[in-house]
Amino acid sequence: MPLLIARRDALASLLLLLVTLAAVGLFQGGVLTVTLGSTAVVSAALLVFGLPHGAFDIALLRRAGGPTFGAGATMALVALYLLAAATTYLAWRAAPGLAL
Repeated sequence: MPLLIARRDALASLLLLLVTLAAVGLFQGGVLTVTLGSTAVVSAALLVFGLPHGAFDIALLRRAGGPTFGAGATMALVALYLLAAATTYLAWRAAPGLAL
């Protein structure tokens, strides 16, 4: 039974990842626009499936940066996110109570 639960969780995570990537691609391509209906659908999906903190931050920053926001800036943002994640992880490992 635990294997079935693990497999179901893995499939649900994969499905959520694919839907998220599709939504980001559609939003970046201008196909998905911000309307009351799309906001309601995305909000409902977030309530049901959840979304990792910061999952759309880089995409939103790239969109706000316009055409001048290139690959170098994207790589810098990803590097900063990874550095922040590593720092947070190390803080939790070193002093969990203090890291709160």
